[in-house]
Amino acid sequence: MLIKEILHYSRVGRTDIEAAPIDMGLLLNEIKREVLSALKPESIEFTIGDTPGIDGDSVMITQVFTNLINNAVKYSSKSTPSKVKVEGIVRNNEIVYSVSDNGVGIDVNYYNRVFELFKRMDNALEFEGTGVGLAIVKRIVEKHKARIWFESKLGFGTVFYISFKIS
Repeated sequence: MLIKEILHYSRVGRTDIEAAPIDMGLLLNEIKREVLSALKPESIEFTIGDTPGIDGDSVMITQVFTNLINNAVKYSSKSTPSKVKVEGIVRNNEIVYSVSDNGVGIDVNYYNRVFELFKRMDNALEFEGTGVGLAIVKRIVEKHKARIWFESKLGFGTVFYISFKIS
């Protein structure tokens, strides 16, 4: 699986974007179904708020949100109930999506390494993962000339933000 992830990471850098309008409501509801079916969380409140459409490569954008939502569900699985929320807002000349959870959070000492290959936090070692997912997410986001960042508090959860320019 690790080798597959690395190959995928390197392919993302060479793949051209085939941008088209994306129905984010449809996309996010499908990802929600798939992630919940795969992870089978015991107790979860999963909310999808507003979902303004964006322009992008639907395969790549699907991968971005699948990874972020999968992480949110996975890392909040020990909270009762776990809470995951995905929503988008239109602000000035951008659409900002957020994926939030009430999970384990990210230690401030790891903030500068979150998007690096093979970097996993000490409090995440009990959860399955390769340390490649967020590096792929960052690469895809940058290919779309978008921005990604996060806010987190250890033991309280994390919010990832992605800002897409409105063309």
